[in-house]
Amino acid sequence: MITPMVLHFLTSQAVVALFGRYCDMAELTAITAALLVPVAIFLYRREIMQYQDRERKKTGKRDLIYAALLGIIVSQTLTWVINVSGMIQYFSNETQEKLFNGKFLVQILGSCVFVPITEEILFRGLTYQRMKRMAGMQWGIVLSSLLFAIYHGNLIQMLYAFPMALFLCAVYEKCDSIKGPIAVHMAANLTAVILNDIR
Repeated sequence: MITPMVLHFLTSQAVVALFGRYCDMAELTAITAALLVPVAIFLYRREIMQYQDRERKKTGKRDLIYAALLGIIVSQTLTWVINVSGMIQYFSNETQEKLFNGKFLVQILGSCVFVPITEEILFRGLTYQRMKRMAGMQWGIVLSSLLFAIYHGNLIQMLYAFPMALFLCAVYEKCDSIKGPIAVHMAANLTAVILNDIR
């Protein structure tokens, strides 16, 4: 069940060990996610073939667009709540700030393409699905979302990631396809990157 997270952790540590002296946080994140995309896709396809519990219906482009737009609203609402609460004054969000300080193209490729694909397959496509089979849908959603939040490593990101992960699981269930949460994650991250660049 935790194999996807261990895989991500080990890959990220290897990337930091190899490229940490030469790359910034955004580049390291992009490299890690890009390396994991083919592995994640392979693991997900194998899981689907074994359990045949996903990807049965075709998700239309309109559904993906609606999910992405709703994802932007949810993401920006969560960001607004965190900002208004004043928590940023008391808790560090250094990791996020380092990601936003990277080159714009690297942020687009990393945060808006490779990271959403990798994280959604690993956390929704694999971890959530396995927890759902073991503990049922409700506990699967809560536990996998909690793991996703903890994996982000700091309080500000955890407070954002937990409710966002709940929403991503709901989108996954509604769409019956990993494309739904990937579209949401891409749209949310792209909006955040663009808004940060404008500021």
